[in-house]
Amino acid sequence: MSTTNLKKPILCILLNYIKMANTFVTYSKIQAIKR
Repeated sequence: MSTTNLKKPILCILLNYIKMANTFVTYSKIQAIKR
């Protein structure tokens, strides 16, 4: 029980981090195109 409870928040944090990384990559790509 405790292991699953610990794994869930870590997965959520990882998903949020991946989303942030994707948005950052797309933003930097747009900035590069603008230049």
